[in-house]
Amino acid sequence: MSAMDLNARGLAAQAAALNPQSFTQLCNSNLPSSIQRIDSTGHDRPAHGAATYVCDNQATAELMARFPTAVFCTRQGRFFRLLPSQDGMITPEQLGCPPSQKGVDQRAWIQMAIDYAHAMRTHGVRGVAFQQNRYEIWVPLRDPSMNQGTPWITAAGTSVPHTDPRVYSGFPLIVRKRVALRAASGGTTFARRKYDGSDPAIWAGTQQLDPHPTRGGGYYWRGGMFFLMGLTFAQGNAVLASEGYDGLAAIDFEGKWILDGGIPQSGFGGQYVPTGESYPYASGKLRPEDGAGWDWSDKPIWASQQGWCGDINFDNLEIGGFRGELIYQAGNNHGSIRGNRLHLHDTDADAINPHPHLCGDGKPGRLEINHLILANAFQAMEGGFGDGASKIDLLEIDNCLQGGSLAATRYVSNPAGFTARPSFTIGRIRVRNAAYAVTHLTNIGEIVATDSPVALGAVGGNFWSSSVGRIVMVHENKSSQVYFAPTLSLDATSPQDSWVGEIIHQRSPLARANGAGTGDAFQWAGSTYGPNIRIGSVSGDYMRAPRNTGGASTGFSPVVQEIKGTGVPAGPYNIETTPVMTDIPAWYLRLSVTNTASGGNFPFTLPAGSSRFPAGARLRLVHYISNVVFSLSTSNTRMGKRMLMLPNVQYDFISDGTLWIADTPGATLSGSVTAVLQKGGAPIPAGDVSDEVTLTIAGVRPGMEVRVTPMASLASDAQLMARVSADNTVAVRVRNLNLAAPLTMTSSALRVTAEWAS
Repeated sequence: MSAMDLNARGLAAQAAALNPQSFTQLCNSNLPSSIQRIDSTGHDRPAHGAATYVCDNQATAELMARFPTAVFCTRQGRFFRLLPSQDGMITPEQLGCPPSQKGVDQRAWIQMAIDYAHAMRTHGVRGVAFQQNRYEIWVPLRDPSMNQGTPWITAAGTSVPHTDPRVYSGFPLIVRKRVALRAASGGTTFARRKYDGSDPAIWAGTQQLDPHPTRGGGYYWRGGMFFLMGLTFAQGNAVLASEGYDGLAAIDFEGKWILDGGIPQSGFGGQYVPTGESYPYASGKLRPEDGAGWDWSDKPIWASQQGWCGDINFDNLEIGGFRGELIYQAGNNHGSIRGNRLHLHDTDADAINPHPHLCGDGKPGRLEINHLILANAFQAMEGGFGDGASKIDLLEIDNCLQGGSLAATRYVSNPAGFTARPSFTIGRIRVRNAAYAVTHLTNIGEIVATDSPVALGAVGGNFWSSSVGRIVMVHENKSSQVYFAPTLSLDATSPQDSWVGEIIHQRSPLARANGAGTGDAFQWAGSTYGPNIRIGSVSGDYMRAPRNTGGASTGFSPVVQEIKGTGVPAGPYNIETTPVMTDIPAWYLRLSVTNTASGGNFPFTLPAGSSRFPAGARLRLVHYISNVVFSLSTSNTRMGKRMLMLPNVQYDFISDGTLWIADTPGATLSGSVTAVLQKGGAPIPAGDVSDEVTLTIAGVRPGMEVRVTPMASLASDAQLMARVSADNTVAVRVRNLNLAAPLTMTSSALRVTAEWAS
């Protein structure tokens, strides 16, 4: 600190000691010309809003006209402006904000403090420090001719200039440049009230806007809390060049903050479309009887769709009780969302909808959050994680109708338009009671989903080149099944070249006692960009083996290295009806036939794998039909001969990327017979053969290779022979190799085996 500054502060202290006064007393006071700085005892009362004021070139009549409670004029015509603390903060109390009490709107003083910080940003004012633990924010009325979702569009659908004051009507607090907001010791809550100070949870009296000319009524205004005034692309570039990043609308929440909208989640959730009406877009309307539904007007942190806004930073920020997106970044250029703990809850819309592009540190926009909690929302997430390398250490999703998604870019796109971006890393995801939790992310350490289906990739989003270390599916207390699905649909946006280390299924004793299970080990719907996903292992207490829910014969299946656990095969798949398999409905598949009376041998063919089953893809087949044999064709395999498959035996196959390789040896059919082989009831003449003895072996067919083996010693001159004489029948005989003497056979036990020769 300079000697001049020390001297000035000394004079200010001296003036205050000689004549202690409040701000209101200093107005039109008689101060000696030697006094350049002066301390007040308070704004309008002692110890409430005490401050220091300075007379300098920035203290002008124009500044006083804008901020009449931050600037005063002496009798001599000298202007003094409010100085910030040494760390650059001012308080609303220094501008006259009254003590917090129910029924007192403090919004105007808070807005004035924010505006003063903007005006004096280049003169040492960094932000606003709050001294009280609770402030009431009454929502002002919006011009009823304006749109509730896009601020500069009228209800009639016409655009107005951004300078039109109607554009920003109805927003409680407007941020135009970067500002720090510091909470009081123990935290600060902004409690939102309606325009008349009434409870926002009471629907009656909520402001209604003019009806849309073609879509009728149903449009209301709740107003949210903070509106970040965006800049057009040209304006943003100009501001960055002249003022730097701090010239963009941005908020730094310091300390513990709660933005309380006062309205619990309705339980309806999502876009409301009145009965009998149908739009190709979301309606923007609210249910007239109670105001339920996704409210476009009620976003507590609303980054303007107009264009560029800055960062949203926080230490410990909780937002809840609004009916719109709790953090909303639209448009094309917005700042990062960064901080320690962010708790977003109670909304009929998204909990968070980010689109970061450029960060205040000069790096690409990104999400950097240590602990993100999303609860009691219609949808937990929507949007994109930005242009930079984003990271969330712990993400918790609780009681959201949909888990939602964050795309791998600022906007969801498809593979043809995909531009590689730095990865998004999430350490852990905890999901409880969500209808589904779709993650279009990149690198996830662990997902633990309790009573919640989990899917990776869906229509409109992707799971490219991504990985999840472990997914734990927990069935705790839900009556229906939960499941893991690498993708929800057969679509170009299905997961591609991605990896899941292991999937573990767990059932609580209650779920097990109720007969409720974790459903399928996993589901898939093949991708046209295969392989869509690779899985290290699947294990635990699940009900069914992995199965294909796409029902199509195109698309790649997953690659699974190991599957173990309690799951039963999917199916049955009737090879009698469809002997040529065009699809794999499940990784572990039960084969069946309808007509089993003949005890026949049923042939079938594996699906072609040259374009759909990548190297390492596995298939397990089994059937439980007694006395029935299935025969697998050599088509689409590397087998040299057809494979026989017996009941209750698992047969595994692995794809080499083109054809299937049998990982389990094929079976042989067998039977035994005890007989005396003779020729016409007498010994077999020299060089002749005996009469045939037949036995039934279910499944044998002409063309099979048959072998017969004696169960005891056999004369050296005897040569046993066997053949398939008819379906399910084998004929056995013996040849007398002695050309000089007859062969006398005693009763012999013979074992017969059969398999395909080709």
